[in-house]
Amino acid sequence: MKKYFLIILIIPLLAMECAYRKFEFAPTINVDETYVVDQAGPFSETQTITREQVLDALDIPETANIKEFNIEKMAIRVTVLEGNVAKVIWASGRLQLGSTKPEVFKDYPISLVGVDYAFIGLNNLIANGVEKIKGKIEGYILGNDTAPFELEIFGDSSPTGGQNVNVNLELRITGSVLYEDCIETLSIIGDDCNI
Repeated sequence: MKKYFLIILIIPLLAMECAYRKFEFAPTINVDETYVVDQAGPFSETQTITREQVLDALDIPETANIKEFNIEKMAIRVTVLEGNVAKVIWASGRLQLGSTKPEVFKDYPISLVGVDYAFIGLNNLIANGVEKIKGKIEGYILGNDTAPFELEIFGDSSPTGGQNVNVNLELRITGSVLYEDCIETLSIIGDDCNI
C-alpha cells in the first residue's frame, strides 16, 4: 500500500513541465596572498592580484546577472619561521593603483609568540582602501576591469625596531557575490525568467 501511495504522490510531479526559472545565489570567494618576510629592520613585501586569480576562485556561469559584490572581511595568518627574533610586528597594508596608494590597514599588531596558525581578522580596516579593493574585484567579476593591482604589507618589529623578522604572512580577502541565473527546473519552483 505504501508503494502505491508514493507513486500517487510522484505522478503529478512527473506530469509537470520544466521551465527556466530565476534563482539567486551568493557564493563566497577567498583571495589569498602569502608574504615572505625574512630580514632585520623595516620590511616591505608586495603581491600582485590578477583578474584571472579572482575569477579562478569563483564558479559563476556566464549567463549570471551580477547584482553586487561585498568584502566580508580581511584576515591575516602568521607562520613563524626558524631564525625569527621579534616577538611582535606592527604591520600596515596599502594598495598600489597607479600613482595612488590608499591604505587598507595601519599599524596592526601581530604577535609572533604563541601563534596558533588561525586567521586573525583585521579590525582596523580603512574604508577608502577597502572600497578600492572592492571596486577592483567587482570590476573583474563584471568584466570591465582587467588590470592587476598590488597589495603591499610593510612594518617593523616591536617594541624594539630592527629585530630579525622571519615569518610568512598570509592575507585573506573574503567576499561574497550576489547573482541571479536562470536554471531549467520544475515550473512551480523559483521566479519567472525572461530569456
